[in-house]
Amino acid sequence: MISKKTFIKVLKLIKEQAKINSKVGEALELVCDSWVMYGFKDKNSEALYLVLQELLDPTSDWIGWWLWEDVEKVVTYEDGGKIKLDTAGQLYDFLINNFEKN
Repeated sequence: MISKKTFIKVLKLIKEQAKINSKVGEALELVCDSWVMYGFKDKNSEALYLVLQELLDPTSDWIGWWLWEDVEKVVTYEDGGKIKLDTAGQLYDFLINNFEKN
């Protein structure tokens, strides 16, 4: 199992690299004739994501949703209950709790 501290650090690094890739793409667009998606196929970030997925979220995609979807990070249960996942630590706790149930 991966520690909460390491999980949080890995998600932070993935997000930081995505921001760097976006800035590089924007800079390349200044000298290109088209839109640039630099780093879109970043194999290192993809590998990290796959490892996290295998360890903590093998039957769904909560990690991908949390990393990439630009939405409010709230999970609503069928009974109307809600849980906020604003931080990587909250996401980790949510995944661990669901992993233990499944």
